[in-house]
Amino acid sequence: MLEQYFHGMEVGHLILTEGLNGEPLRFPLHIWYSPEMLHKGTQINRSIFHITSGAADKPWCGPVVALKFNGSRRQGYTDAGSNDLPALSAYFLSYK
Repeated sequence: MLEQYFHGMEVGHLILTEGLNGEPLRFPLHIWYSPEMLHKGTQINRSIFHITSGAADKPWCGPVVALKFNGSRRQGYTDAGSNDLPALSAYFLSYK
């Protein structure tokens, strides 16, 4: 399903379970990205640049897909929404 975004490159992923100030997220976020693109210095991801106001220590490059788990057992996904932006922004700002 993610092939169209990453064009055959290696895909890394992480599950974000904490939001601002370390508060647990009721529904964690699953984030996919390309580690290769982070190191190659490809085009900066403008969406992440925008939600972090360009203040991130390390710029994120390439595509990023974020979905929110639904249900208590993390069996499915729903779209991440504007309420999830603070948690995403905090993560991208703290990434080194």
